Amino acid sequence: MAAALGTLLMEDDLVACDKLHNLRDVLADHERVGDEVFERFTGKREGTAWYYREAARILLPDDNRAARELAQASRELDTRLGLG
Repeated sequence: MAAALGTLLMEDDLVACDKLHNLRDVLADHERVGDEVFERFTGKREGTAWYYREAARILLPDDNRAARELAQASRELDTRLGLG
């Protein structure tokens, strides 16, 4: 049972790292091309911000570094877009 729990926790860490990496790419592209970056996402501008905000909210209780950095990056995106 402990091994399964450890695997689950590692999966959450991996998800947080993946989301953080993707959001950092979005932020870098936004700096380079502006709101045009959101044309590649179905949710466009607000939907993309919502997605990362929710991912951070869900992962933050795990209290791992990647989840904390994801929450910070999500706040940065909201601030850039005037949503937060």
